[in-house]
Amino acid sequence: MYILSRRKIQIILCLILVLCLQNVIAYQPAQNQQILSDSQGNNVAVWEAYDFISQTGVIQVTSQGFAGNWTPPLVLSDFNLDSTTSKIAINSIGDIVVIWSSLNLITKTYSLYGAIKPFGANWKPSVQISESEVNISDHKVTINDMGLILTSWIQTQTGNSMGRLAASNASVATGVWSAVTIISQ
Repeated sequence: MYILSRRKIQIILCLILVLCLQNVIAYQPAQNQQILSDSQGNNVAVWEAYDFISQTGVIQVTSQGFAGNWTPPLVLSDFNLDSTTSKIAINSIGDIVVIWSSLNLITKTYSLYGAIKPFGANWKPSVQISESEVNISDHKVTINDMGLILTSWIQTQTGNSMGRLAASNASVATGVWSAVTIISQ
C-alpha cells in the first residue's frame, strides 16, 4: 500500500484546484452574447469575456449541430489584442462567420478581425480584415447561402474625425478576404 505524504497531497490538491479554476476564472464575465440558428437547426453562440491572464477582452464561440452537443468554447481572438463588439452571421447551410474589433495596445487603433467556420468543418484561423493604422467602428456582417460573406464598417484615419464606409468580402470556401474597398467619400 502506497501512502502519500501530506506535502504531496497538498500539491495534488493545488494542481486540481488550478485546473478546475482555469476556465472559470480566466474568462469571466461573459457579456454581449449573441446566438443564431440556421434553417436546419444548427446553432452558434458568441460572446465577449475578459481574460484575467492576458488582461484583455477575448471573443469566444461555441456551436451545436442539430440536436447535438455544444462544442467546448473556443477563443477566436488574439490574446495580445483587446477584442470586443463581436457580430455573427450564419447561412441556411450552417456556414458561420464571426467578426469583431480589436484594439492594438501599442498603436491604440481598432482593427476589424474575422473567422470563418464552414459547415461540418473546423474554424479557419482568424485574420485581420481592415487596414492597419485606421480605426474602425459600427461593423456589420452577412453571409448568403452560396457562402459569400460581406462585411462593412466605418473607418477613420487616426487624427481625422471624418468616417468613411469601408467593405470587404470573402468566400467560405477559400476563407480569403478581399482588399478593403472604400464605398463612401
